[in-house]
Amino acid sequence: MFKNRSFNYLWIGQSIADIADVFYIIATISILYNLSQSATLTAMVPLVITSAMFISGVISPLLIDKYIINKLLFVTQLMKTGLLLVLWCFSYYISFDSIFLLLVIVFLIGLLDGCANPLKNSLVPILVSEEQLVKANSLVSALYQTIKLGSWPIGSILLVLIGYKLVILTVCVLYLFSSILIGLIENVKKVEQPLTTSKGTQLKEGWILIWNNKRLRTLISMDIMETIASVVWIAAILYIYVEEALGVDKEWWGYINGSFFLGLFVGSLFSLKKDKLLERYSYNFILLGTSLSAVLTLFFGNISIPILALILSGMIGLFSQPKDVSQQTILQKSTTTDLLPKVFSAQMTLVTSIFGVTSLVFGIIVDKFGIHWVFNISGVLLLLVTLLVIKSRDTLVLSKIKQLHL
Repeated sequence: MFKNRSFNYLWIGQSIADIADVFYIIATISILYNLSQSATLTAMVPLVITSAMFISGVISPLLIDKYIINKLLFVTQLMKTGLLLVLWCFSYYISFDSIFLLLVIVFLIGLLDGCANPLKNSLVPILVSEEQLVKANSLVSALYQTIKLGSWPIGSILLVLIGYKLVILTVCVLYLFSSILIGLIENVKKVEQPLTTSKGTQLKEGWILIWNNKRLRTLISMDIMETIASVVWIAAILYIYVEEALGVDKEWWGYINGSFFLGLFVGSLFSLKKDKLLERYSYNFILLGTSLSAVLTLFFGNISIPILALILSGMIGLFSQPKDVSQQTILQKSTTTDLLPKVFSAQMTLVTSIFGVTSLVFGIIVDKFGIHWVFNISGVLLLLVTLLVIKSRDTLVLSKIKQLHL
């Protein structure tokens, strides 16, 4: 499909790493829960990871300016492999008294992830031609959704069959293979920063780019509202939804979640198959995705029929995915490839912090006012995104945007 070997190394290596990440989360949560029998302590895992990624997103521009981005990605993957080996050794001796050390390892791994994620997104438009960018993003997205759909049940089965120690060892082996593939990527061109550039300027550069570029400002504003709206799909909210709104057993959370990811997967396959159509009508797909997601979310939050909820969740995933691929591609083409990692770092910092705060706020709203309120808020936010899309039509036509190179 893609003649560029480096891109093939990237997507294969990253797919292996994504599988390993799911197994790592499953094993870590299992260790914490078995030791503490506390839901609060177990919930510390996503909180620690989110905090680490936020910090990493703030400081990573300093590293991006200093190193070639594919080599920086290779080093972060290799360091993560080393930390996972430490975690594996540590798992044989861990006790309740050493939970803090476990969380320190989780935090350090989160720091490396926070640095690596913007690099991966930035490498795609560098390694593929402009004509293949939509197809490349669709492939990466389809693989990610497939992994999300399949790795959780597979990882859970492995946990039962071989235990968390061997699951972590499996993660180490997977990450080693991933690191080798990432290391095979050819060096990309690097723009040297002037010696007079201060660290403060380097840290602010991505933020300034977003603020001064109308298209980036629009895309990030959409991301912020969509991130807040997406919080209704976290387990803590859906657990309450299936129990209170649908009146069914909690395993329905798994069915609804699976339906949502299946919709995302089918949407990714459509984007991969119809990449030229997506490029030509990017604005229409974005408008269709935001408007239908808004309406379907409002319906979803105010029904009590389980089968209908299952269908609606799949439809939301289906229509949102081509929109997301279009937005990602537009963002990648909206600034020079050497500055993209800084834009992605700023985006990740914003999205990570907003998601964490909103998760807490939505939890309070559910406790105080009921589950329907958060879905209504989510739907209204998506309607506001739709209005922003209509207002920003000229900036969201992918076929009119030329890739900015070094």
